Amino acid sequence: MSDKFLRVTSIALRLRSEFGDDFFHDDPDTIATYGRDWTKVYEPNALGVVFPKTTEEASRFFRIATEFEQPVVPSGGRTGLAGGAVAAKKEIVLSTSRMRAIHEIDLVGQTVRVQAGAVTEAVHQAAEEHGLTWPVDFASKGSSAVGGNIATNAGGVRVIRYGLTREWVLGLQVVLPSGEVLELGGALEKNNTGIDLKQLFIGSEGVLGVITEATLKLTRLPSRVDVMLLSVADLSAVLKLFREASHGPFTIAAYEFFTDKCLARVLRHRTVRAPVGEASHYVLIEAEFAEGLDAWLEKQMESGLVLDGTLAQSKSDQRDLWTLREGISESLSATGLPHKNDIALP
Repeated sequence: MSDKFLRVTSIALRLRSEFGDDFFHDDPDTIATYGRDWTKVYEPNALGVVFPKTTEEASRFFRIATEFEQPVVPSGGRTGLAGGAVAAKKEIVLSTSRMRAIHEIDLVGQTVRVQAGAVTEAVHQAAEEHGLTWPVDFASKGSSAVGGNIATNAGGVRVIRYGLTREWVLGLQVVLPSGEVLELGGALEKNNTGIDLKQLFIGSEGVLGVITEATLKLTRLPSRVDVMLLSVADLSAVLKLFREASHGPFTIAAYEFFTDKCLARVLRHRTVRAPVGEASHYVLIEAEFAEGLDAWLEKQMESGLVLDGTLAQSKSDQRDLWTLREGISESLSATGLPHKNDIALP
């Protein structure tokens, strides 16, 4: 009997003894589900999956993993497309899927403390009940987890207006590989008490430790949001229109473009329609505090920069327009995801 087999067996027995049978799972279905992310390129080959419910359980688990020199891969909503949550080399996956608590919102400080497994959209909904929002937003908000958002310092569709995730995190609770628990930052907007260590963990993708809880900074929901879909002739027109929008009578909350090929794929897999005429490129703009929007749109069409366009007249219309953008990755996955990059250019 090999030393490796004995070590694996010992870890499994120790975890079940310490936490009970429902904490550690090593059946093939669980490994297949929690050992990969949306890339679906690498086959999962995890030793097993653990499901802590609290920071204390995560801390105890890490002490055991360190004792056995066992590698660990943190896993949230597994919506990433960079392979960061893939366990392909006999790691143990630490899933935050049972850590979804959203605590009471502080209406004075405009903050909320959540566990790392809280789903992004659930945080949005909890905040919206009080006229607030956590403005970090993604196409995958219905399944992405806050811990993963923070660990990757995700940008999202409204980064142009609100910045990266790190701008909206005030405090973190982190478990180090040793099992030590750190409380970093807090719930204060003004906090200059020494080195801001939480920023080391934001964007670190779990290599320094695992985020288990976070205090999020909220902001007021905009009183009015307008969403429009515009068709343009080419990529050059996309950039020209962005310059025009930057000086338009509104604040850009989101500016997204996609091609006719992306639109065709979405229309093939989603029950939505394209409310504008055919073109090679399409621009979706979400605007806040818009004044004189109709006149601005008319000017862009008269100049020939915009070929056709539609302005959403209801919340339902807005959702339908956003579906044309947010449904792209899912529609690509339906027929086999091609190579995909997430890059930034000046």
